[in-house]
Amino acid sequence: MASGDKFYLADKETLDEVKGKIGSTADTGGSSTAGSVFGKINFLVSQVSSYLATIYSCINNILGRVGTTTDTGGTTTAGSLMAKENAILTEVNKIGGANDTGGNETAGTAMAKLNAIQASIGKIGEVLDSL
Repeated sequence: MASGDKFYLADKETLDEVKGKIGSTADTGGSSTAGSVFGKINFLVSQVSSYLATIYSCINNILGRVGTTTDTGGTTTAGSLMAKENAILTEVNKIGGANDTGGNETAGTAMAKLNAIQASIGKIGEVLDSL
């Protein structure tokens, strides 16, 4: 020790009291206001673990409701959000695009059928014009 340094020595009773307040890693029964330091730490660890388990459960519940991109069978009242979206996209795809062709009475998108009708009307107009 350098000159002027202070050295404090506690008696065994004081040291035992301090060790009792610190506790051991196995201490349980702590709370935010009672128990040894380790008892309080173990209490907080158990609280955090419980909160994390609740959060994890909520996240899994939300993810289940969102679903995955391959979910099918959605309706207005059943299915994950992705199943519902996929059902909507299936219906929208039945409409088709403006350039769809090959439609007839029993096959093709709505736009392909409409384009086939318009083509037929065009042919009828050509025939009438030639008369």
